[in-house]
Amino acid sequence: MFVSRFLTPSRWVRRPYKGRPSYRPVLEPLEDRLALAVILWDGGPHGMGHDWNDPANWVGGHLPGPDDDAQIGAEFAGTTIVSAYDVNINSLTSAASIAISHGTFSLAADSVLDNDLTLSGGTLAVAGTLSVGGAYTQTAGITRLDGGTLAVPLVDLQGGLLTGSGAILGDVQNAGLIDLGNAEHGLAGTLSIAGNYTQTASGVLNVKIGGLGQGTEYDFISVGGTATLDGRLAITLTNHFVPQDGDTFTPLSFGDRTGDFAEVHGLDINPHLAFSLSYDDNNLNLNTYFT
Repeated sequence: MFVSRFLTPSRWVRRPYKGRPSYRPVLEPLEDRLALAVILWDGGPHGMGHDWNDPANWVGGHLPGPDDDAQIGAEFAGTTIVSAYDVNINSLTSAASIAISHGTFSLAADSVLDNDLTLSGGTLAVAGTLSVGGAYTQTAGITRLDGGTLAVPLVDLQGGLLTGSGAILGDVQNAGLIDLGNAEHGLAGTLSIAGNYTQTASGVLNVKIGGLGQGTEYDFISVGGTATLDGRLAITLTNHFVPQDGDTFTPLSFGDRTGDFAEVHGLDINPHLAFSLSYDDNNLNLNTYFT
């Protein structure tokens, strides 16, 4: 991002008369003006750098900022660039692999990564569409969809959290935790999975229920392919909501289903009311009934 401060002769000042008129120009500063920029990675003096957050690894010694598009060329396809601090950029185009270990890595616009993405800590926040040509592996940390889309063959959630609302144009394997929306504020979220959803024995799916609105008041996942279920389903009531007898909630839909959750937590609502879990051809339903 380039910042320019312009000076211009904006007025003329007349000096007291001493035999003849005397004028001199006065330079008056105008406002700062921001120019959108493409910031290029060069890997530092020897082209061997790996630290995203080191300005020496970027052309001109400038880290890309919120209004910048970061580009990492094909000559770095064998490099893994590590981000360990907060990064807030407009977009990313990269032939190198990206590894996020700490901090929040935020992408505001459509981005393309023609290599692997690894998340071992911190947060990846996606508002546009992030296309990943290689493996998407999360062992810890948070993937947060801020209305964004992951266009990936497979989101391999080995640990950590997938949250927010958005879409995944591929398969999802969940051995970690999926808790959509914003759990801290009890807000529901939606997730569209174009491919298959597989939840392993260690995977957890949290469903928050704060009202009758699917995707707006309670969490909803739509799976275009097959849902293969195992692990834990955890149901949580939020925003002081208490269902009534006969209410029905559908937090999961699918094209097909195999398996079932090994554990279901939160079926008891109060001493007189509970959820029952049932399936039809394309949906998981939670129905309330008097106990």
